[in-house]
Amino acid sequence: MLQYFEGNDLLLPAVIIGFIISLVLIWLMTRSIRLWYWKVNTQVDTIKSIDEKLQELSEEIKINLTGFDIPEPTEESEAVPVEIEAQPESRPEETHKKVYTEEELEILIRD
Repeated sequence: MLQYFEGNDLLLPAVIIGFIISLVLIWLMTRSIRLWYWKVNTQVDTIKSIDEKLQELSEEIKINLTGFDIPEPTEESEAVPVEIEAQPESRPEETHKKVYTEEELEILIRD
């Protein structure tokens, strides 16, 4: 079959398909080296750690704000000032209302 190159019309497609298959196999076998080089595992671990810390902070904020009436936003893009009023049983000496903008809340959360 491979002895007669002039009359064999299937030789070129077979070589191309074999070359493509060998490239795919090499690409799959070197996956772990590529992931190690680009430090993908380290990045995934770091992102998971950040996500866990944000979950813990979110739970702490929910626990700390249980005594306050905070309205839920209607849309994410809508900037609505938030009024936080102290409950009479939790802080009887504070009767004034403070209106926080979205930027002020972000600054408070960061601090």
